[in-house]
Amino acid sequence: MNNKKQKKVIITILIIFVIFALGLIILDKTVLQGENNTPNNPSSKPNDPSKPTNPDDPNRPETELNVTFNLLKDASEFFTVSKNINDYLQHIADQNSEAVYNILSKKYTGTNNISASNALIETVPKDNPFSYTATKIYSYDYNDFISVYYVYGEVTTDTSLDPNTKSETVKKYHLVILDSENYVYSITPLKNEEEINQMRNNTKKSTIDYKIAKNSHNTFKFQNISNDTIVSTYYYRYLDKLINDKEEAYEMLNESYKEKRFSDYNKFLNYLDSNLENIAAANVTSYRLVNSFNNIYYVYNTNGDVFVFREKSIMQFEVYLDDKTVTI
Repeated sequence: MNNKKQKKVIITILIIFVIFALGLIILDKTVLQGENNTPNNPSSKPNDPSKPTNPDDPNRPETELNVTFNLLKDASEFFTVSKNINDYLQHIADQNSEAVYNILSKKYTGTNNISASNALIETVPKDNPFSYTATKIYSYDYNDFISVYYVYGEVTTDTSLDPNTKSETVKKYHLVILDSENYVYSITPLKNEEEINQMRNNTKKSTIDYKIAKNSHNTFKFQNISNDTIVSTYYYRYLDKLINDKEEAYEMLNESYKEKRFSDYNKFLNYLDSNLENIAAANVTSYRLVNSFNNIYYVYNTNGDVFVFREKSIMQFEVYLDDKTVTI
């Protein structure tokens, strides 16, 4: 009898112990699950700061974006952005304040108290014909449809390419947003090279106004650009520099070629004194693309001259005034 009672007591104690142990295991799992749901646990992903926040949220923070800026190498994008800025500047020349207002970034107009009646904040030549050329563009993609462009460009006041007429060149800087889903764009004018460089180096991008409402002045189409267009653009841009900015034309020469052909700037000027008038009077007759990977263009004119343009990115190239002085 005593043995049976002792067995019952032992069994009861064992059952109580097992129940208590199971309770501890369940409690421990519950605590661990609660810890795994806290923000400090790496398995619980917070909002990815590299993803753009909602641009419509007025309380969004200035997030640090993982942005890589590259020189734009796509000719269609480059010439599309350049055309958009040219159209915008032409509206300024035409004194069309409403059109300019419709193109300007709404964040920019709001910050600077600009309305449709006082939007002519940039200056362009009014009495002489002018042309705008984007010379360098850095870009990044905000998402699949919206791209951001920091554009360095020039307005030239005379387009005749007459070696006896000196034209004036004014540097221009702009921030351009393209929305390729809705085919609309906006422009923010920037004061100088220092400002555009600061904006490029600032990784707090959530304060840029990415949202663009369509209107009658801010739509665009992507440009179809052929090699013919690129060759003509490079040739006549360099001819403009030979006429109007000889120092820059000299600096645009390939370094090895420059040292071997001219050795110093005065010899280059002597060459232009003898040849510039004939070069300016000539026209392009043909060209050949020798290296499609590096884009090396051999361009021939009616004088029998050959100009070689080695492209680094769109509108960024080095020049050779012949194909014999050095190996290209």
